[in-house]
Amino acid sequence: MSLNMKDKERQIYDHIIFLLHSRLNMLGMDKSTIHPDYDLLKTGLLDSMSFVNLVTAMEKKFNVSIDFELLFEAPEFSRVKELVKVFAANIK
Repeated sequence: MSLNMKDKERQIYDHIIFLLHSRLNMLGMDKSTIHPDYDLLKTGLLDSMSFVNLVTAMEKKFNVSIDFELLFEAPEFSRVKELVKVFAANIK
């Protein structure tokens, strides 16, 4: 049984927030800081290696493989909404 798109997107978004929880706490930030347009790299929340680790953890959670080359070609690839979009498109 597959999830509908909104359920998928919510599950993906919630997992991103879950994975960022300790980083947010360390920086004294609240999870409400993270919104769909939040850029994880440009804001400095994550560096490039941390971003790759986040994507890898997401791949494991959702049992999908994301083509990093295609992901990085997207103009706003490090925005939360773009990550959600990419994962939602790949989850069955």
